[in-house]
Amino acid sequence: MPSLLDAIEAKYGQDGNDCEAPIGIYVPRVGPRKSIPRLLILNSFDVDSAGDETSLKKTCAGVIEIDLAHNQLTRWTEISKILQHTPSVSFLNLSFNSLSAQLAASILESSSRFPVLPRLSVLILIGTHVSWDSVWFLLRHCTTLQELHLSLNEFDVVDVTGIKNGMMSAASSQRHTNGGGINGLILLPPVCNRSDSTDSGNGSSSEEDEGCSFPYLRRLIFDGNHVSSWEDISKLGSCFPSLRHLCLADCPINSIPENASQNFENLQSLNIANTSLKEMTDVSRLKKFPSLTDLRLQGIPFLSEMTAHERRQLVVALLPNVKKLNGGAPISHTEREDSERAFIRRFSQQECRPERYVELVSIHGELAPLVDVHLKPTTRVKVRICYGESIVERSLSVYLTTIELKNTLESFVGVSSGKMRLFYVDSEMREVVGREEMRFPQKQLYSYNIQDDDEIHVELKTSVSISSASSVV
Repeated sequence: MPSLLDAIEAKYGQDGNDCEAPIGIYVPRVGPRKSIPRLLILNSFDVDSAGDETSLKKTCAGVIEIDLAHNQLTRWTEISKILQHTPSVSFLNLSFNSLSAQLAASILESSSRFPVLPRLSVLILIGTHVSWDSVWFLLRHCTTLQELHLSLNEFDVVDVTGIKNGMMSAASSQRHTNGGGINGLILLPPVCNRSDSTDSGNGSSSEEDEGCSFPYLRRLIFDGNHVSSWEDISKLGSCFPSLRHLCLADCPINSIPENASQNFENLQSLNIANTSLKEMTDVSRLKKFPSLTDLRLQGIPFLSEMTAHERRQLVVALLPNVKKLNGGAPISHTEREDSERAFIRRFSQQECRPERYVELVSIHGELAPLVDVHLKPTTRVKVRICYGESIVERSLSVYLTTIELKNTLESFVGVSSGKMRLFYVDSEMREVVGREEMRFPQKQLYSYNIQDDDEIHVELKTSVSISSASSVV
């Protein structure tokens, strides 16, 4: 396996003696090995070690960004050597290297030194299977880290015991070293919250994380892990009280409790797309996050049966604090008012009404459904879906697009939406105009002037090549 120096030589270290073109050029006195770029990108070079430390120090002293994703680094001691000789590094990407070994134990066993990284601001550890103890160890040495990526590490829980246990284990090992030190190993404690801190609301979520935090971190990307309990997510808020951006996409979080905001007073942006939230009350509790203004929540189960228009209206009405939803344009005053009025109409005829309904009625008053006062066209129609000899009646939103309609019919037809063809049949004009194929995926149903008792016929796409082959046979 090549070392980091070998990879640098392979990508950047050409001699210049092979150039045969008779062109006059300026030749710097500094050789290629000493003039490598300040940003090292060495993805998929099979790097597994640092290389000669003396040469590494001369070569990489000026490097400020290192991308070593998709290599073969498995030993923390080698990473430590790299970092010791890149003192100016501000960006480090170690994604998809297997780093499951315990960092502190590896350093102590090798009697080596792990450096403090005062300039490192971005650390990426995606898919490394890093342990929580190693994460806390790194954070104690990255004293100005602002952005941390921990996605796809198969975390089931957030284990904060290592914040203190790591310090105690390191201290206990001092008696095995000369002079009471750990052979140059620098272990920095996390910052302890003061008793009068306002960052913790009613206190930490558990005794084990009480009092210790890393206040410099601003962005945490935690996508695709297996954490399902908000109690664990709350520990992240306790450890990172200054957190501004938190990404939890593709985590199976199943509920958001009433007190979910207590450790996230400074959180401005939250991504909970493709989580397992099942109740509207879970989403409504996000309005208690005092600083939250930017939210992403596509792929939520209880919203899946609504159209995109209905989903957006519902969330905008539920969360008055959110100013930007799903990365779209800022929510305007007009859109918010329309959404809140639609919310009132949606629940005015229901016996069980959410708390937000009462709040909005106090602002806008009681509103009758639009269909009663004829302010807008009908928003839902009852149509017959015909597939072969099977016929079912469905109530559809006129805002459904063709592709969304195909997706809802997958369970009825038994094939994927990409294999379907849809035809619209006007019940009153059937004999005159026949069937109209619904060719355009983003065209909404209302644009077909669809009415009650109309029909939609489903047919399967046929392959030209298969048909030709069958005719030859």
